[in-house]
Amino acid sequence: MREQLRPLLDRRVYLTGTVAEHRLRPEGHYDVLLTGVEVRPAAADVPLLAPEPVLLDHLWSIEPARVHKIGAALQSLGVVHLYARRCGSIDYGVRTYPSFDPGPALDWIERRLANPIHEMSDASRARVARQLADQCSDAASRCALLYPTESHSPLELVAQLERTAQRLERDVEATRIRELSHWSSQLASQAGMGTTRRERRAAERQAKRHQHQHQPTPFIGAMA
Repeated sequence: MREQLRPLLDRRVYLTGTVAEHRLRPEGHYDVLLTGVEVRPAAADVPLLAPEPVLLDHLWSIEPARVHKIGAALQSLGVVHLYARRCGSIDYGVRTYPSFDPGPALDWIERRLANPIHEMSDASRARVARQLADQCSDAASRCALLYPTESHSPLELVAQLERTAQRLERDVEATRIRELSHWSSQLASQAGMGTTRRERRAAERQAKRHQHQHQPTPFIGAMA
């Protein structure tokens, strides 16, 4: 029996290991045998890699119904629980739960910003940052944000993303106000120069279209 896990019973943990075997169960999940296992207590306000790990030669983990390649490295969040072996004895294992890994999204954003060919508008950056901040905030509230570092907790990542999103949103709003002010000045100038009614209406429609184009729209796309 893995007595090292007794203090973590029913607690959330961050689990890493190498897939050695997996078995599909009738219930729809996989029993995954991990080797070279590290188990750390997990909390949203503590960096996932900060606590000293419990080291185990092997451990059975209950994973969602997806195929895990033998020899692949696996990391997940879960809860330590007791389970019964086929022989009837009791031992400790980990039952994982769905989590959100922001790593692919952060890498995608970094590649887009570094490549001039894929230059993003300020409005697009603001939308991406807002969606990612909201996704991470929701995951962190459930202790389901998979962001393993030694220096930053999941909540600290959320705070940083929120500051970035707010800054970009302020920049977009300031640009929108400046451009609307410019269009208004042009309208006033044209009206003072004795333009025709048709020209004034055309200028007003153009200003309205310009304003509509700068209204925030939801970002569509999978970030995970």
